[in-house]
Amino acid sequence: MADTEFIGVQIHKDVSDYEEKLYSGFTKRQIFGAAVAIAVAGALGVLLIGVLQMPSEYASIAIMVPAAAIVLGISAKVDGLPFEKYWGLALTQMRNAQKLPYKTNEDPLCASFHGMREVPAQVEPTIPAPDAE
Repeated sequence: MADTEFIGVQIHKDVSDYEEKLYSGFTKRQIFGAAVAIAVAGALGVLLIGVLQMPSEYASIAIMVPAAAIVLGISAKVDGLPFEKYWGLALTQMRNAQKLPYKTNEDPLCASFHGMREVPAQVEPTIPAPDAE
């Protein structure tokens, strides 16, 4: 049998990062984030320049900061997750946090190690004697 060469196709190991491109190479997430940034910038512009009569030199800086933060938040990933998904999971975990089902100050080893109180005397478990027949 002759030596054969195998033809292979290299596939990216992590295909979970794939996002479908909708318009001009932008993903849904990027388009939504840009729309939110534009809406926030417009609302701040109307508020600062129109209502509060702030000079446009100062208002432009005050408008750019939150809009830039939104745009950076679109591309930020924390522990491999998109920014909003990570913080959604973190808030859910904080909201649903429960107390531990045990108390560490009742554990003799922890109590003696941390000096919380005296270690209680160890009690031998009572095992019933086997019936003598």
